[in-house]
Amino acid sequence: MSQTAVLMLLRWFFASLAVLAIALYIVRPLLRMVRHKPDVSFSIPDYTQTLDEEELEIPSEEEAGFDRNAAITQARADPRATAMLVQQWLKQKR
Repeated sequence: MSQTAVLMLLRWFFASLAVLAIALYIVRPLLRMVRHKPDVSFSIPDYTQTLDEEELEIPSEEEAGFDRNAAITQARADPRATAMLVQQWLKQKR
């Protein structure tokens, strides 16, 4: 065999090896991702069915026993205590 024939065989060998590597490591995983459909029922829980209509209603000021004007007056009278109260509420939310 001549030197050019050996070089041509090596070139074909490495070219086919590169095509095989691309097919195995790039195309095949991409096709798996495209074919795979995620199960939406596990990723997004449906909370709407667990709540009753009564739980979704916002109570009025009379039902909650809350006087808005008195709260505003008290907050304006002592802003530092109001700020501390809001900070406590935020810490409880965490």
